Amino acid sequence: MQIPNLKAVIFDMDGVIVDTERFWRESGDVYVRSCAPKFPKEHQKYLSGRSLQDIYHWMVSDYEMTGIEKEAFIQGFLDFGIEHVFSKCDLSPGLIHFLERIHGKYPIALASASPHVWIDWVMAKFDIKKYFDVLVSADDVAGKGKPAPDIFLHAAAQINTAPEDCLVIEDSSHGIAAGVAAGMHTLAYLNGYNDHQDHSQAHGEFGDFESLTVE
Repeated sequence: MQIPNLKAVIFDMDGVIVDTERFWRESGDVYVRSCAPKFPKEHQKYLSGRSLQDIYHWMVSDYEMTGIEKEAFIQGFLDFGIEHVFSKCDLSPGLIHFLERIHGKYPIALASASPHVWIDWVMAKFDIKKYFDVLVSADDVAGKGKPAPDIFLHAAAQINTAPEDCLVIEDSSHGIAAGVAAGMHTLAYLNGYNDHQDHSQAHGEFGDFESLTVE
């Protein structure tokens, strides 16, 4: 798959850099439901791409969560994610080879709704920070998660690249919507666990990093 007018590549993290989606899909609702018992398990798919601040406010407004302050909710979610998801995950197949192919040719950014705690964990666990020019979290844009375009626009500004010249690689419907809203060429990565996500807004989709031709 040839990407037109490419000058920079922006990656999502969960489900793109690392295969966390299978773990979130298995148990991602456990912590949320412990705090907001009225949260339906089938709504778990709507958590993807949201920042922890967004999730907290969503639980309070739509699922009558009470009795837990935002800071305590977020810290509990951070601990849950590391113990049950990030400590178990692996890199997506073919990712390292793709990073090696584009490293030094294009600016590379990571733009994730995940907090820096999780991003830093992944970077250290797999020793991949060396491939990225900038790491952007929802923490850097006042907690505004996807589908708002803020994370991607901030990443583009950090690597001094116009949004229309950026390729975004996403796996969730919220992330795809954010990339498109930012005016970026947005591809859906089919990771084997995101079949329940809506990829209809994406400019294309792929299931193998080896299939991307960016030279």
